[in-house]
Amino acid sequence: MTRAKQPYRPVSLVEACMQEEERRHTARLRELNRIKAKLVMLDAYMPMIREAGLELNLEYTSGGYRPQSSLSIRAVEFVGNEKQKNLVTVLLAAGFKLADQSDYGNWQIVILKKGRLQVRVTGVDMVPAKAAKEAAHP
Repeated sequence: MTRAKQPYRPVSLVEACMQEEERRHTARLRELNRIKAKLVMLDAYMPMIREAGLELNLEYTSGGYRPQSSLSIRAVEFVGNEKQKNLVTVLLAAGFKLADQSDYGNWQIVILKKGRLQVRVTGVDMVPAKAAKEAAHP
């Protein structure tokens, strides 16, 4: 048995905006539940991050598309390159290892790993990561 098609009812702009925001909010809550364990692991390093004068922009903290993916932090949201470098430096000092790095001209990606936690930082000035890689592989 098929359902009868509902007649088209125009949606007001207000209704459309409300529906879109409810959809976005539901998707964000679903994502936060999916990456909860990663956030708990990263929380252990937040005192060091805050001590360096950094604060994560939580709106741009997300998970990858697969369960084993990195926790993604858009460091480009920090003000100034110095703070971007500091985030990588703080995580390296906390025992994270440089797992990968990519340079795309105006922006870079650094992937740091410690135990089961993998953190992907985008928009980073790669100087600290390059120095760490050179020190690890002379």
